[in-house]
Amino acid sequence: MGLVASRVISNEPSTPRTELQTQQLSTEGGVTAYLGLVPAEIIKGLTMSATAEQGLRGHMPRRPHEYQILAALFNAANGVRIVDAVVSVELSRPASQSGRQKLTPMQIEGAAAYGGVSDLPAFDLYNLKLIVERPGASPTLLQFKYDHRP
Repeated sequence: MGLVASRVISNEPSTPRTELQTQQLSTEGGVTAYLGLVPAEIIKGLTMSATAEQGLRGHMPRRPHEYQILAALFNAANGVRIVDAVVSVELSRPASQSGRQKLTPMQIEGAAAYGGVSDLPAFDLYNLKLIVERPGASPTLLQFKYDHRP
């Protein structure tokens, strides 16, 4: 299992490759999120629920830059894992922007998370916006950076 995936599942703080270039933790509006982007072929060996398999398309990677996006969400005040959210992500880089993609609620090795598959076709610095919608609360926007350069 990849380093980032293990951090999302275990909730351990992560050490980014470069502090200014890769960000894996964000807290906003009472929500703390750990975000991981993992090459799709790494995820195939994890034990996942049927929903996780569906959310991650349950297939072998088809493109060389296909990545699993995994998010673990917590109540910032008490550390309790958030399991009742609707979560989506928007990816952008300096030259383009993708649309919004809904992440699927899932269990990975017994831990609640949200995930989906996205193609990162260019070696670039990506901006990710994680939108968390919870019952009775305004949507929360958490921002991340991911350095996908060699």
